Amino acid sequence: GRFSSPWKVSIINNTVDTSNLDASQWAVGIAVATYSEGEIITASIEDNQIIGGVADDTGIDIGIAYYHCPGYVIFAVKNNHLENLDYGMYIEGSVGSGSTIMHNTIQNNAYGIYLCNDANATNVTIHYNNIMGNSDYGVYNDGAGDLDAEYNWWGDATGPYHSSNPCATGDAVSDYVIYTPW
Repeated sequence: GRFSSPWKVSIINNTVDTSNLDASQWAVGIAVATYSEGEIITASIEDNQIIGGVADDTGIDIGIAYYHCPGYVIFAVKNNHLENLDYGMYIEGSVGSGSTIMHNTIQNNAYGIYLCNDANATNVTIHYNNIMGNSDYGVYNDGAGDLDAEYNWWGDATGPYHSSNPCATGDAVSDYVIYTPW
């Protein structure tokens, strides 16, 4: 790359409020992506609050495959509050091994956490979060491999709804999400 790698980025204690945007607008609260071949970014995203509105919006976007990011982002997302968004978190192709999502409140979004089809799900763990009130899915894995989402609160003691847990009333999870124990 143009600069020495790995980069270390900390995004801490910010408030992003997109509730004043109208439905014709698009917004991302926090985005982290690589732009050079072989580049590695280690990102710590902590103690942020991202509140959405009627705009097409995403709270935290990792990877941004639209730009065909050639490197890797290894991230630790913790203690954030993501609410009223289309996507609380949107994770794309350039996810490095050891990435974690822990101790967040991810609520009242369409999708709490969405892993895209070009992301390696085995590189991410999702533990000890409050994932609730998300209308489509609490966690959706369209990536490669199983996604470890154990030890989360899904909005109800019965756990997340899935065809393998049909009596549950918590947020839904897609196939290829390991959700037990919760």
